Amino acid sequence: MIGASHCQTRSQLLNLSRFFSLWISSCIFLGAITFGFIPPVAALQPAYMVADFPGDSNPRDLTAVGEMLYYEASGGLWKSDGTVPGTTLIVNFSDLSIVEFDEPTELNGILLFEGYHSTQYGHELWRSDGTAAGTVMVKDIDPSGHSYPTGLVNIRGTLYFVANDGSGEKLWKSDGTNAGTVLVSPSGGGLMPIDIIDLGSLILFFGYDATHGRELWKTDGTPAGTAMVAEINPSGDIGYYNETIYLTNVNGTAFFGANDGVHGIELWKSDGTESGTTLVKDVNPSASSSPQNLTDVDGTLFFTAYDGVHGLSPWKSDGSSEGTNLILDVNPSGDMAYYTEHVYFTNVQGTLFFTAKDGVHGWQLWKSDGTVQGTTIVQEINPTGSIVSGPGELTAVGDTLFFSIDDGIHGREPWISDGTIEGTRILQDISPAGASYPREFTVIGELVFFAAEDGTHGRELWALSLSDLTGLSQNTWGDYR
Repeated sequence: MIGASHCQTRSQLLNLSRFFSLWISSCIFLGAITFGFIPPVAALQPAYMVADFPGDSNPRDLTAVGEMLYYEASGGLWKSDGTVPGTTLIVNFSDLSIVEFDEPTELNGILLFEGYHSTQYGHELWRSDGTAAGTVMVKDIDPSGHSYPTGLVNIRGTLYFVANDGSGEKLWKSDGTNAGTVLVSPSGGGLMPIDIIDLGSLILFFGYDATHGRELWKTDGTPAGTAMVAEINPSGDIGYYNETIYLTNVNGTAFFGANDGVHGIELWKSDGTESGTTLVKDVNPSASSSPQNLTDVDGTLFFTAYDGVHGLSPWKSDGSSEGTNLILDVNPSGDMAYYTEHVYFTNVQGTLFFTAKDGVHGWQLWKSDGTVQGTTIVQEINPTGSIVSGPGELTAVGDTLFFSIDDGIHGREPWISDGTIEGTRILQDISPAGASYPREFTVIGELVFFAAEDGTHGRELWALSLSDLTGLSQNTWGDYR
C-alpha cells in the first residue's frame, strides 16, 4: 500500500488516482468483452471528490487565487490545490466574529472580500493571504456603521469597489492595505456607482449626482480625474438603477443600454469622451429594445433585444448602425426566453453559446457564429426541457463549454460541449440515484473545481483534471444521448 506520506505533491496524488481509475476501467472493459456487451455508462470517471467532511460542507464562492482555490465551506474560509492534504482550513469565521462572506475577489495573490463583523465593525472590506493570522479587516471605512463594500473588481492590479463612508455610496480603490484604501469619488455626495469596467486607459461606470441624474462617468483612479463623460439624457436618468448594468468592453469601446429621453432604452457606445459617446442604433423605434446580455465574442458584440417585431432575439453589432442586426428569430412564436437572465451568453473561443427556447424543442443549448446558418441548437439533450431542467452554469474552459443540465434520465449533472453533437455529452453521473447539481465551475491550471453532491457524502468540493478529458472517444464515454 502506498501511504500518503509518499505522495505529497498534487501531481503524484492525481496520477495515483488516475492509475486506479484506469485499472478499474480496464477490468470493467475486459469483463464487458467476456460477457459480450459494452457498458452503457462511461468507463472513465474523470471527476473526483476532493475531500469529504461530515454532513454538507456546502462549498461556495469558489475563487482562483494564484495556484490555489479559495472558498467558503462549513462556516470557514478554505483553500485547496485539488488534493486531500492540500485542502485546508484557513480560518473559522466564528473566530473572527464574521457571520457573512461575500464578493471574494483575487488581487495580486491575496483574497479581498466583504465581511460582516457581527460585534464591532459591521460590513467592511477584508483580506486573506491564506493564513489565519493574515485574514484581517483592511479598513473600517464607516466607523459609525456599515460601509457595505460591493461591486469588487480587480482592474490592472487595483481593487475598485463601491462603499458608503457614512455620506453616501462612493467609488473607492484599494491595494489591499489600510493606507492604500482610498476614496476615488470627488468630494461631496455619493455617486452611487454601478457596473465598473476597465476600458484600458481609463475606467467607466454609471454614476449619479443631483444635477444630472444617472449618467456615464469615467475615472483615472483619482478624485481629480473622475468626471461625467456625457449627459446622455438631459431630462432625467439614462435608466433605472438596475437597468444600466451592462457596460461591456469590446476592443476598447464600451457598449451599454441607455435612455436619452427620446429613443427609449437602446444600444449606445463610448470611447470615454463626450464626442465618442453615441447611439449605435434605434433597434426598436416604437419603444425600448432593452439590450441585455452584452457579450464580447472575439471583437463582435452579441446581445439580446426586442425590435418590436420578433420578440426577444439574439443580435450582433460591430459598433455601427448598419452593422447592428438581428441574427436569427429563434422563436417565431414568441420570445427566446422567459427572462433575459436565463439566456447565459458565453463566449468559447469565438463561438457564442446560449440557452433558448424556439417554441418547439423546449429549453436547449444553442450556439452561434453570428450568421443565420451558424445559429443552431447544439443538441436536443432533453426533448421536454423546461426552464427548470434546462442548461445552466455555462462556463468557458479553453475550447470547451462546461455546463449543467437535466437530460431527463440522470438528473442535473455536469456536461461538456465543443459545439458538435458528438462532442456534447454528460461528463459524469455523479449522483446516480438523483442529481448532483454542479455549480461554480472554476479553472486553476489543469484542474476544474466545482461544488456537487453525490447522494452519499453531502454537498462537497469536486475537481477533475483537464488532461483526463483529452482524446476521449464517444465509445470511451458511452452513449448517454
